Amino acid sequence: MAIYKFITDQDLDVGMKQYFRDQITEGSANAHILKTSEGAAVSLIKSKLNGLYNLALVFPSILEWNGSKSYAIGDFSHKAGKIYKSKTANTNKNPESEAADWTEEDPRDQLIVVYCVAITLYFFVESVSPRKISEDIKNAYLTAIEWLEDVKDGKESPALPLLETGGSNDIPHGSNEPLDHYY
Repeated sequence: MAIYKFITDQDLDVGMKQYFRDQITEGSANAHILKTSEGAAVSLIKSKLNGLYNLALVFPSILEWNGSKSYAIGDFSHKAGKIYKSKTANTNKNPESEAADWTEEDPRDQLIVVYCVAITLYFFVESVSPRKISEDIKNAYLTAIEWLEDVKDGKESPALPLLETGGSNDIPHGSNEPLDHYY
């Protein structure tokens, strides 16, 4: 049931096994809760890293492989617990058996994955029953938030792709001519 864009079922298994996630989502009946939780987690992390890091590279889209989808060079897909990068433009080329078209590669920073999972699971459990959040899930969430605040405040400098600097960060004061008189 891969419905995510950044994390995978295998990533989530580290924090909460599929069996327990299925109990909360009632199989696929409420799968949107997990998707929404992941979206909120990614948004929260992006808000802390925004302006410092290249978020498109930090959060590549990694969807479940689909034989009918067309892939461009550089697209990422996951299948059977592994992440693959497309080496060619292709359709219906199985990444597990087509080495000429795919290479196994996970572009994600693993610390970001761990924190994204922690925040996702916190939001996921909170959406169902806030009083039943385990101390482990709550502590993992608080650790992730603390680290993100430290990154935002410049106390931590993760090895993530930085934004390229070019041009000025100065904010122009407007396009009107400066006044030589004030009334």
